[in-house]
Amino acid sequence: MAQDDIRVLRRGERGLALLLVLAALAMALVLVLVVSKVALSRRVKATAYRETLARQIAVRGALDSVRERLFTKKLVLSPDRVSQFELGAPLAVAVRVRVARESDAVVTLDGRVLRGLEASGIDVAEVGMDGTKRTVHPYRRLQVYLVEAEAEGGPSFPAVRLLGGLARLDDGSVLSLGFRYDRGYF
Repeated sequence: MAQDDIRVLRRGERGLALLLVLAALAMALVLVLVVSKVALSRRVKATAYRETLARQIAVRGALDSVRERLFTKKLVLSPDRVSQFELGAPLAVAVRVRVARESDAVVTLDGRVLRGLEASGIDVAEVGMDGTKRTVHPYRRLQVYLVEAEAEGGPSFPAVRLLGGLARLDDGSVLSLGFRYDRGYF
């Protein structure tokens, strides 16, 4: 039959076609390597974000735990004292917590904060009247607590630290004065 006479490439063009196929495979290999490097980089960043977020949630849980302990009076500190403990059993991430009680402060009705000698002579049981003839306490005593909670990082994940302030009012309620997160290697 005549099938042996039909050829796609001539005898001299076979080497050139082989070189062309090898060059195309080399270009495809470079493209595959670049795409895999980008995919691996995104995976590492996503894992690091997840780990950092888990540590951030753990230290926020520690702040809530301290707030609960202050509210139920399981954590009682005198002024200028420090308590340290570790949370880790129910949490996936171990958290070291340090709670320091500052000297008490007195808050006035107009929002001024008095400390030290200014606050020592004030009677917080005093009752007054506001502009609408309601009975109010012009002074409130605050027990100020500084909270530092830290979840350690790993070799490729930074540690997360929460610095926060809590205040217990004279009626027993506990308020958050604010907090911030720090990420890094401390």
